[in-house]
Amino acid sequence: MLDPKSRISGYKPEDVIILDTETTGIGKEDEIIQLSGIDGYGREVINIYLKPERKVSWPEAERVNHISPMIVSNANTISSIRTQLQNFLNSYKCIVGYNIKFDIRMLNQSALNVSHMAVIDVMPMYVKHYGTYKNGKLTAKLVEAAEHYGYNYDAHDSLEDVRATLVVLENLMRENLCQ
Repeated sequence: MLDPKSRISGYKPEDVIILDTETTGIGKEDEIIQLSGIDGYGREVINIYLKPERKVSWPEAERVNHISPMIVSNANTISSIRTQLQNFLNSYKCIVGYNIKFDIRMLNQSALNVSHMAVIDVMPMYVKHYGTYKNGKLTAKLVEAAEHYGYNYDAHDSLEDVRATLVVLENLMRENLCQ
């Protein structure tokens, strides 16, 4: 949990959503199949599965996130709850994530708008100080960043990923490395 006296770029913990998605893939036609978020206090504020509207299978993504078509078969489609989701997102002033640009792109592909929010991506902050070179690029996966701080978890479940993101962010803030 973020110290209630602390601020992320001037935002109170209750104004912040730490968000993550699991998807059918990474392309322009892929869809969100799990959406999770916690606030700056670490309280779960959303954790839902979504049934894709175009995809009927996603074997490569399923191998990573273990979300099968059967798991989401009775879930709402994003279009059936889009207004409620947009209203929910509108209640936050700041969106935080690990490689959050991907999640924002997936939200946008789903016709959800977060342009009203300040954006904080924890990944470049962590990579700047602790990343490793892979294929000539400085990088670090969330699971690596979490392990760096002694936090082990079930990666590629969006609720678990947001909790790990908060752990990494809290530690970077304690180390004064959030530049």
